[in-house]
Amino acid sequence: MNCEEAFKHKAEVTKAGNKALAQVWKININSAYGLWGIRVEDKDSVLIQEKGACNIHDYVNRGKFLNNTEIGKYGIARVL
Repeated sequence: MNCEEAFKHKAEVTKAGNKALAQVWKININSAYGLWGIRVEDKDSVLIQEKGACNIHDYVNRGKFLNNTEIGKYGIARVL
């Protein structure tokens, strides 16, 4: 089923006053957009490694480093 058909079904059940089924169609339609709308490049990631082992130089050189901190015995870096 394509999105056009899903919108049609949602409109039909909404017009018929079936709020529950209309909500089901809404969730299905939105789920499809969420799946295909996922950004796969330059997506935030978190690196968690033992303190001192967190190599962030490559990320810094490529402009992909956002920030880092150390908590206990771990280094945590947020990168793209």
